[in-house]
Amino acid sequence: FLSGLSRLGSLKQENERLAAELEQLKAQQRRIPEIMRENAELKAITKQKDWVKGATLYARVIGTGPSNNEWTVFVDRGQADGLRLGMAVVSEQGLVGRTLFVGEHYSKVLLAIDPQHSVGARLTGSGEQGVVSGEGVEDLRFEFIDPNTEIKDGETVVTSGYDKGVFPAGIPIGRVSKVSK
Repeated sequence: FLSGLSRLGSLKQENERLAAELEQLKAQQRRIPEIMRENAELKAITKQKDWVKGATLYARVIGTGPSNNEWTVFVDRGQADGLRLGMAVVSEQGLVGRTLFVGEHYSKVLLAIDPQHSVGARLTGSGEQGVVSGEGVEDLRFEFIDPNTEIKDGETVVTSGYDKGVFPAGIPIGRVSKVSK
């Protein structure tokens, strides 16, 4: 009881701080519809479309690439199924890679981890944009961003949509696991 009395002043200050923070969050929440409307208008002006899970074509991996110099897999879908060269390949978790070769009934997919693979990307927290490149057995690398950008551990990285339409904006790529200059 006595220790609670001695903390009464600090508890009152913390309560006031939390009440002010709550009011600030409520004000931000009230702005969400306006921000969404503005976002939709800007996307219409720039003709940018978000990635949405639309028509899907399921494929099964039927083999791996024959070379130690590339990270590829073969899938059991091809031109007869509607695939084209350079299409994005996506799983439930996000970006897998892009089609490198498309045959009649099979395709070769260059995986996102391949050192020859790169994609325009952005951080979901700050919106900072850069390029994600494959590193083989190492983690993907996110480069060409402002060195002063504050990047949070675990922050989500998605496609930016700036690669001439190959990768629509918003496809999940991964999460930040380590930050270095």
